[in-house]
Amino acid sequence: MPETAGTYRLPNYIWFSASTALMLAGPFCVVIILSRMGSPVELGLYAYAYAVTAPVQAFAGLHVRAFIAMDRLFGYRVEDVLAQRVYLGLLLFVTALVAAALHGGDAHELGVFLGIVVVRVAEGCTDVSTGQLQRAHRPRLIALLYAARGVGGLGIFAALIAAHAPLGLALSGMGVFSLLTFLVVDRALLASIGAAPSLPGVVDSVASARPLRLARHLFPGALLAALSVVETNLPRYVVDALRGIEAVGVYTTLGMLLSVATNVVHPVFFMTFARLGQAAQHHDPESSRFLTRTIWTNAGLTIVSGVLLITICLGFGSSIVVGVFGSAWGKYHELFSVLAVAASAGLLRSCLGFALTGLNIFAPQIAITLCSAVIFVVLAVGLGGSTDLIAVAQAWAAASLFAVVVNAVILGAALRRRRSTVDVASMAAGAHLGG
Repeated sequence: MPETAGTYRLPNYIWFSASTALMLAGPFCVVIILSRMGSPVELGLYAYAYAVTAPVQAFAGLHVRAFIAMDRLFGYRVEDVLAQRVYLGLLLFVTALVAAALHGGDAHELGVFLGIVVVRVAEGCTDVSTGQLQRAHRPRLIALLYAARGVGGLGIFAALIAAHAPLGLALSGMGVFSLLTFLVVDRALLASIGAAPSLPGVVDSVASARPLRLARHLFPGALLAALSVVETNLPRYVVDALRGIEAVGVYTTLGMLLSVATNVVHPVFFMTFARLGQAAQHHDPESSRFLTRTIWTNAGLTIVSGVLLITICLGFGSSIVVGVFGSAWGKYHELFSVLAVAASAGLLRSCLGFALTGLNIFAPQIAITLCSAVIFVVLAVGLGGSTDLIAVAQAWAAASLFAVVVNAVILGAALRRRRSTVDVASMAAGAHLGG
């Protein structure tokens, strides 16, 4: 079992940080490009389509990056996971048709939703590659993988938008490039560590029931991932219902800017997650000590970073927003500060969620997610979300803080139970050896 100090080596952090930043760069840069070169309606439509497809992506995507990294595929192969991406694509396609019809049904909106489907399927394939590389603890290769997608995909997207191509076509171009990158770059990187998937094996799996049986085994994690994404995107759904599509663009844009800041801490979760999940499968004293040190180290770093983020946004929020998006955005500085509180609470919640998932604790997280969603909706309406975006942000911050407190209580209890079990097993083993 690796020592905690070795897990937190600076090179590990740098490369996981780079890979996480590059992962987030795609949707964030799309928002930047649209805020500068597109219309508010297009920005809002992109944000809405991305939010609507997110739960389907999370559920049908099966949270596979985490399960691959933790060696929890229940005996199934990576080829079975890739074959399951076919079902992911079909569900996303149906979702796009239904969502576009419910939201208006014109050809332009349908094109945007279908473009998002291509992007999402590509993301699903990327999850498989990154899961394998994370299991092997190769953060440099993960960063290279995302860099290849980012440079080419965003370049194609920006060029098409600059040429006044439809937004749906620009998104499709970016997604197709990412799929080609998976077939060429990802396979080469995985081959370098002896983990390249067999394409004939994928075809054989598609023709079998193995992808569906795998989905059944991963259902608890997939359900939690889907509900978490629904809850995360719930503010966008509420804003769209109360304020309209342009307000969704404002809310999403400011939230994505804050996600850049929280990326400073998220790499810590990724760099420890695979080892934490692998350690949780052992019940010896050394593994128990490793789990406890890792979890509380992550929590401490997260709390300090959250306080720092809130302080910076309260003091310099207006300058930051205007500097990134232009002077017209200065009026949203107060909303930005409230969202910073929500982002900090969400970051700590994510930290605790990674730990609970690593310990294979899903049912309480599902219940907390549902309760938090209900609390948010009630507060958003009660605080006046129909007239003020800040009220929506305040409601989101309060619901996130509720989830943090309950997650912390459950995690503490789980660690105490685990420690007691390990102590009893150690005493029994000692008695047996002494006898």
